[in-house]
Amino acid sequence: DDVLALSNVVGGILQKLCTKSIYDKFRISPSNPSYTVFSKTNLPKITLQDYCIRIMTFAKVSVATVVQSIIYIDKVLTQHPKLLTSKSVHRLLLASIVVAAKFTDDFHLTNKNFARVGGVQIKEMNSLEINFCKLMSFSFFTPPRVFNKYWKTIHSLAQNVGDDEDDA
Repeated sequence: DDVLALSNVVGGILQKLCTKSIYDKFRISPSNPSYTVFSKTNLPKITLQDYCIRIMTFAKVSVATVVQSIIYIDKVLTQHPKLLTSKSVHRLLLASIVVAAKFTDDFHLTNKNFARVGGVQIKEMNSLEINFCKLMSFSFFTPPRVFNKYWKTIHSLAQNVGDDEDDA
């Protein structure tokens, strides 16, 4: 199933980045006040892969939106590497998908419904979205060649995941 393969790739990429984050390992608290919106004191009980499946299934976002959200996360983390921790990654993913859906898809959920899908309150969803936009400096355009590069890489990884699942 495409949703499962894509969710495993996206969740796996983000999990690997969290594992490599020195800010997560040493509990270095971020200095930027915008970061605290994304961090929680407890780790979420749902895996990144399951969270991604939940968002893709119930929010019905396009594959292009998921790819765009990874590009946005990459862009944000390039400027704000301290943001990525195991306590912030779920909210970071949710915010990036909301922003990407609004930029990419003609039809998307309201923030109220995205909040339900993401397991957050509407007020928190709105705060996550605006802070994510600020961290991106409100720069949402992605050149087609960059988008295509990410698309091909993610698609290739998802195909490999799908092939591995078929072999199991």
